[in-house]
Amino acid sequence: MDMQPNEQPQEQHPIDYLDSISSVPKGAKQGPSDKLFFGAIVGALLVALIIGVLAFLATGTSTKDDFATLSVRLANLQTVADEAQDNIVSGDLRATNTSLSLVLTNANRDIEETLTAYELSASKPDPKIAAAESTEELSERLEDARLNAIFDRIYAREMTYQLETMLILIEQIQERADSSAEQEFLSTTIENMRPLQERFSKFDAASS
Repeated sequence: MDMQPNEQPQEQHPIDYLDSISSVPKGAKQGPSDKLFFGAIVGALLVALIIGVLAFLATGTSTKDDFATLSVRLANLQTVADEAQDNIVSGDLRATNTSLSLVLTNANRDIEETLTAYELSASKPDPKIAAAESTEELSERLEDARLNAIFDRIYAREMTYQLETMLILIEQIQERADSSAEQEFLSTTIENMRPLQERFSKFDAASS
C-alpha cells in the first residue's frame, strides 16, 4: 500500500515520551503541602506548650514554699506595724494596730512548729523569698505619708491591702495543708486577722 504524499509518519522522540509519562497533570494532588506539614508541627508544639503551662499552674508552689513565704510576710508585717505605732494619730487606728501587732506576734510564734517540720528557719529565710517579699516600697510610701501629714489614711489603706493578700495566701495554703496542726494554725490566724482587716478597711480619717 502506497503512502500518500501528504501523510507523514508521526515520530515520538524518546525524551518526549518519558516526559509525558513522568509529568503529573496540573491540579493533581501530590499529598499534603509543605504549609500543612509545618502547620501540623507548629500546632503540636503549641498544644504541648499549653499542656506544660497548665501542668505548672496546677502544681504551683509547694506547701513548704508557701509556709516559707507566709513566715517572711508575717515577720515583715509585724515590723511595719510596730514601727507605725508612734506615727498614728487616731486613737481608734492605734488600737486596731496594737491588736494587729499582737496577732502577728502570736502568728510568728505559732508558725515556728510548722517551719521546723519543713526544716525551715524564720531567722534565715530563703534569699529569693525575702527579696520578693521586701517591704521597702511600702515603707517609702508610709514615710511620704508621714511627711505629708496623711499617715493614718495611707496606713489604713496599705494595711487593708496587706492583710487581704495575707489572708488569700493563708486560705490557699489551707486548701493543701494535711496535718491538723497546720490547719489549726491557719484557721486561728484567719479568725484573728479577718476582723482587723475589716476594721482597717472601714477606717475613716475624717471622723477620727
